[in-house]
Amino acid sequence: MGTAADEQNFFATLNNLPAGDITIFSIIPRLLVSDNLLPDAWYQWHLMRYSTLRDIVEQFGDYPSTQKLEEIKARIPAKILQKYNTLYQNNDAFNKQLAAICGGKKYTLIIGQDDAQPFGLPNRNRAHADAYMHRAGLNSQCLTTCGADEIAQMLVSRRFCNTHNYQPKFYIEYTTPDAAVAIMPYMAVTAEAALIDKIKFSGGTLTQDINNADVILFVHCSSEKQPATDGMAQRLQQLLDEGRHVAVIDSSEDYESKQMLLPVLLDNDVQINKLAAYAAWNTFGNAAGTAVAQSAIFTGQLKTLPPQNLSALYAANLNFTVDRLLDDYCYQKLLHHKLTEELKLRGADPVELKPAYKTFAEDIIEGFIYREKTKLLYTNLGLTPFYTDGANQYYLTGIEPKTKLPWNRIFEIDLRTKCEYGIKKSAR
Repeated sequence: MGTAADEQNFFATLNNLPAGDITIFSIIPRLLVSDNLLPDAWYQWHLMRYSTLRDIVEQFGDYPSTQKLEEIKARIPAKILQKYNTLYQNNDAFNKQLAAICGGKKYTLIIGQDDAQPFGLPNRNRAHADAYMHRAGLNSQCLTTCGADEIAQMLVSRRFCNTHNYQPKFYIEYTTPDAAVAIMPYMAVTAEAALIDKIKFSGGTLTQDINNADVILFVHCSSEKQPATDGMAQRLQQLLDEGRHVAVIDSSEDYESKQMLLPVLLDNDVQINKLAAYAAWNTFGNAAGTAVAQSAIFTGQLKTLPPQNLSALYAANLNFTVDRLLDDYCYQKLLHHKLTEELKLRGADPVELKPAYKTFAEDIIEGFIYREKTKLLYTNLGLTPFYTDGANQYYLTGIEPKTKLPWNRIFEIDLRTKCEYGIKKSAR
């Protein structure tokens, strides 16, 4: 967390920048306090409940919620409660000053909100940030969004669409009837609200006509009661066989691989090398933003590049998809929880690794990712051409991943993937 001096230095730098085409983005603090910050973490549930109830009381003022709020406040040490409230007060003041500066200089301002719930102090700060932007005269280019980690990718997509005057049309197809209204873990809004948010952010539009769509968002919001099925896989393959550009957003209520769509796609030999995008981040907003950004740039480039460059475009897009498969699914869903347990059994702290245990974890990750990439390549990704131009068929022939831990924790990995490709003459 930055200090008051850091904040003032940042504003001084911002004030000294010239007026022009500059984009600033900032993130509202997450609802939950850090699980390794003691003694605050002992009251993590209490603080979350306090945050939720305070927002409800401020919006509705009902007696039962007010009574519950006073009860939960009494169970949290005053010093910890003050620290939690101060965090959001400082962020609120920061956003207000940030909006004023960006308004004066005509900068683009994006404020993200991640790891939230339908009610809570982060939502309060987001509503305030919207008001500060409006008061500062910031136009529709400035907005708040339900996400954080994917914002930089979204900004690249937004700039690309703006530069090329491209307004991608997205059609949403859900794998289950109630997916649109599902509120996935760590989200403050429904899945459909998050998708519309990301489509708007990218500069795209929503279409109800599948035949008029540049991208079909194939959205899976699974739970124990509604896991992925063979029928979903067959439907996706049908869309790919029709030549549609499909971006898969693969989310699960319990963050478990057995609820996800990808294993079923692999079991059914769906040609995932032809996807326009795949994302399965830890929050639905992160995954939705990544898939929307990737597919918007990919389909936009299809309309921009000359025919001789299309094979390179398809190859580059597949390389990014392979990154997501190895990171979002293989590492985060298959390995992360097992590695956490292994480190704890050895007396190591997964969020504060000593050098020897960091090396130990990196060795496990490297070996696991190598095995998973080999399995993906030889059982699915490399079996069929990912692009055909009439004269040639283009195949994925190799995947060379490099992994390391960027910090002394295993929450995320630094994954760099280099794919290799081969060409086969099409049968005449």
